Amino acid sequence: MIRTNSSTSPMETQKLLDGIARGERALNEGRTFTIEQAKDRLRKWLGNSTETAAFPSTRTIKLQ
Repeated sequence: MIRTNSSTSPMETQKLLDGIARGERALNEGRTFTIEQAKDRLRKWLGNSTETAAFPSTRTIKLQ
């Protein structure tokens, strides 16, 4: 079982577990992308002129 911060609500914990389960299903069903495929899809989604993508988690990914 996953341990979470004591301030994490049961609903947040369940959302995390659901997300992990979705990822495991995608992996088992072959619904995955290579790094290059993911970068290409991200470029298309953001527009070709965008070179850096910022995500809400404050992580920044440099597209090469």
